[in-house]
Amino acid sequence: MDVRTRTLLVGTLVAFVPMVISPALGCAGEMTATGPSEIVPVATASERTVDAEWPEGLQAVIGRTETSTGTYSVWRVTRDGDMLMDLPTNHVLATGERGTSIAYSDLDTGELHIWHPGKSSPEGVTSLDVPTSGEVLGDVLALSPDETRLALVRYEQVPGSTEGAEEAASVGHGFLVDLLTETVDRWEWLETVSDGVEVTALRWDPASNSVYVSLGPSGGSQGEKSYRYDPDTGESTKLYGVAAVLDVGPSGQIVGLGAAYSPSDLDYPTGLQYGHLPLILWADSQLVRLPREPSLTAWDSAWMSADGKTIVVRGSASGGSGESSCLEVLGLGDSGWELRSLFDGGGLMTVLYGVAFEPGTSSFYFQAGTPPATPGGAVTDVRLYGLDTITGQVSRHLELPGADADQYLQTLGIVGSGGEARR
Repeated sequence: MDVRTRTLLVGTLVAFVPMVISPALGCAGEMTATGPSEIVPVATASERTVDAEWPEGLQAVIGRTETSTGTYSVWRVTRDGDMLMDLPTNHVLATGERGTSIAYSDLDTGELHIWHPGKSSPEGVTSLDVPTSGEVLGDVLALSPDETRLALVRYEQVPGSTEGAEEAASVGHGFLVDLLTETVDRWEWLETVSDGVEVTALRWDPASNSVYVSLGPSGGSQGEKSYRYDPDTGESTKLYGVAAVLDVGPSGQIVGLGAAYSPSDLDYPTGLQYGHLPLILWADSQLVRLPREPSLTAWDSAWMSADGKTIVVRGSASGGSGESSCLEVLGLGDSGWELRSLFDGGGLMTVLYGVAFEPGTSSFYFQAGTPPATPGGAVTDVRLYGLDTITGQVSRHLELPGADADQYLQTLGIVGSGGEARR
């Protein structure tokens, strides 16, 4: 394991990051829709952006880099510098919300590793044995926010199964890993509910008490059904009407995609002939269909603020110059959830990834860069930006690690100045 420490990098970064959002295939039964309020006009990036190199409310930023030559690294950046560690070529990565542990699996060897950026080698990396009976085809990982537990779903090509990729991918095993005791236990419940389908989403609640699992058929499904599972009691609850869990709020609210029971459950963006799974909020066994700005034609991720009153959705929107990636902001008003604003970079920046809310604030962090000078070119000057979801102001923050060109960069999480974090 090559672990490197160095001073904070300053330089122009290049990222080849295409915006890919798979069409959703369906949505939920009985839902009520909240009416939209007036949307804040989208100003140009130059009118709304201010410079601020290192965000005052952050302690660290965590991310991943891939070069054009096929090498990979995970990094943790602080005000004083950054630490990087090389990753195996075929890997799956998961981060928590404290920035002290980062989990990754090596699909070629089947090994599971935990990197502790604050510790020196060799104590900085621990390896855990995961029972594997065949060739590893893929992993799904979810590290709890407090970084004490890991949920792992492993798909294998086992002896006796067919050579077809779809058949092999259906052979899945679940594991729950205690990182404090370094024990790996079989997650038998997961294997019973996932028979014949695949895990499409896996995440913990903010308190690290429950795991949320979304399942769907292989071949690109966003999900068809979801469950909440308590590792301490072994109890589970089916989340009726929830096809996929995108985020979990402070009181167990779920921002997700609704399950489709009929064509009327689908959301049909303007100009599209096929429907998407609608964005929904699930709370206390009740579903609410969230409003959508008409120009939002696709959506793939969502985040809820720590107070449960703001949701940011990452997707793409149609405009005069065609499709552009964007961030839609929803707020909880007196009459329910309302549209607050839509930010698409104003033509002066390309939104790449959403990251997280800064703990305890209305600021949402995202990754963006300068649009390519020519069609098909690279996005340059890739940085971390902050969006004030109340005022709509955008702050331009630090450049992300990467000394050379031809880098694919993704920010995975942030750590708040008080040590708490979000991702």
